[in-house]
Amino acid sequence: MNDIFLKINKKLGFGMMRLPMNGKDVDIETTKEMVDYFIDNGFNYFDTAHGYLDGKSELAIKEEDKVKHVGLSFHDKAEFLDKIFTEYPEIEIVQIQYNYMDMENPTIESRKTYEVAHKHNKPIIVMEPVNGGNLVKLPADAQKAFDEVNQAENTHMSNASYAIRYAAENENVAVVLSGMSNMEQMRDNVYCR
Repeated sequence: MNDIFLKINKKLGFGMMRLPMNGKDVDIETTKEMVDYFIDNGFNYFDTAHGYLDGKSELAIKEEDKVKHVGLSFHDKAEFLDKIFTEYPEIEIVQIQYNYMDMENPTIESRKTYEVAHKHNKPIIVMEPVNGGNLVKLPADAQKAFDEVNQAENTHMSNASYAIRYAAENENVAVVLSGMSNMEQMRDNVYCR
């Protein structure tokens, strides 16, 4: 396994916003299997929030409070993030939407928010590295390019894996979150092949 795969694996976080469901309830048995697999492969970063799955994500994942670091999830303009870090330097880490599709998006400002975090030397947690799944099904020309890379490098990486790798390779990126709904997605992201 080459160094890039090892680098990504150290940065993968389990976003608990798309857990497997049985109707309106979290499929606890499949979630346990996925969490055990994630931990058994050396990962330990889980992202949950009260709003995920109408509050069911937090109930499914942890009973104890084990907060070790204070950060924020950011959904605004880069200029406002700069103001926050200037006024509250004690914030340790920031979660931003970051993927190759949204780099110059004027609403999301992926590149600009990344640059602000870098300027303040704040580690970054990446959310939406696959743009909500939009980077899985690509236009024919883009898909052809990825297929050619897979063939040339004798790899079998999915489009989602390429998107995660893109985000993980950036300086100051500490964790790349991926919402996973089944074991196939978990295995693909863990090995990023």
